[in-house]
Amino acid sequence: MENSRGINKKLKSITWPIFVESLLFSLLGGLDTIMLGKYSDLAVASVGIANQLIWMVNLMFGIITAGTAILLAQYLGAKTDEEEIVKLCGVSIGVNLIIGIVISVVVFLISSQLFIFLKAAPELVPIGKSYMKIVGGTIFIQAILMTFTAILRSYSLTKICMSVTLIMNITNVIFNYTFIFGNFGMPELGVTGAALGTVISKIIALVILAHRVYKVILHKFNITLFKPFPKEQLINILKVGVPSAAEQISYNLSQLAITSFVNMISIESMSAKSYLTTIVSFAFIFAVSLGQGASILIGQFVGNRENDKAYNLCVYCIKASVVVSLIISLGIVLF
Repeated sequence: MENSRGINKKLKSITWPIFVESLLFSLLGGLDTIMLGKYSDLAVASVGIANQLIWMVNLMFGIITAGTAILLAQYLGAKTDEEEIVKLCGVSIGVNLIIGIVISVVVFLISSQLFIFLKAAPELVPIGKSYMKIVGGTIFIQAILMTFTAILRSYSLTKICMSVTLIMNITNVIFNYTFIFGNFGMPELGVTGAALGTVISKIIALVILAHRVYKVILHKFNITLFKPFPKEQLINILKVGVPSAAEQISYNLSQLAITSFVNMISIESMSAKSYLTTIVSFAFIFAVSLGQGASILIGQFVGNRENDKAYNLCVYCIKASVVVSLIISLGIVLF
C-alpha cells in the first residue's frame, strides 16, 4: 500500500508536465493574439471571437476525451483485459474523428453566420471568417489530438504530451512570424497566416502523438474487436464524459453570451476582451492541471477499489487548487 508521501510524489510526477503543457497550450492561443496585436486591433478582435467559438467546439470533443481518460485509468488500475482497453481507445478515437469531421464541415459552411450570430461588427466578419474556415474547418485535427493526449495521460505518459505541446508552440511562432508579417519571402497574410500557422503546428503535433499512441496501444488494434460495434464502451464513455464536460460547456456558453454583448459596444471593447481572456486563462491553469493529474490517479485507485485513497486525494487537490487559484487571481488583480 502506498503512503501519502508516495501518492503525492506520483501526483507531482504526473501533474507538473500537464501543468507545463496546459501553460504552453494557453500560450498557443495567446501567441496568435499577441502577434496579431502588432498587426491590427481588427485582427485581434476577430480572432478573439473565433477562438471563443473554437473553444466551445473543443468541449464537444471533451465529452469523449474526459470519459475516455477516466475509464482508461480505471481499467489500468483494475488490470482489465487488454482487449477491452483496445476497444475503449478505438471507440474514443473513431467517435471523436466522426464528430470532428461533421463539425469541421458545418463550421466551414456557416463561419460567417456564426460571427453575425454573436453580433460581430461588419468589419470583423470577413477577417474572422477566413480564420474560422481554416482553423474551424480543420477542427477534426484537434479532436484527435485531444483523444491521443487523453490516452497517453492515462498511461501516465504526461511528459510526452508536454514535449509535443512545446514543439507545437515553437513551430506556431515560426509559422506565425513567417505568414502573418510576410517574412522569409512569403506573402503577408495577416489573420489567414495566423490560422495557417496554428493548423500546421497542430498537424506536426498530431503526427508525433499518433506514432506514440500506436506504439503504446494501437499496434494491438484488430478490426474484429469492433464487430459488432462495442456500443457498451461508448455508453460508458458518455455516462462519465457528459457530466464531466457539462460545467465547462455551461461556462463557455455564458462566455459566448458575454462576447455577443461586448460586440454590441465596440470593436475596441472586443479587442480588450481578447487580451483579457488571454491573461485570465492563466489563473486556472494550475487548478485544471492538478485536476487532470488527480483524475488519472483517482481513476486508478477506484479501479483498484482503493476508495479511501481516491477520496483523500480528491479533497487534498480541491484545497490546493482553491488556495493557488486565489493567489494567482489576486496577482492578476493587483498587477
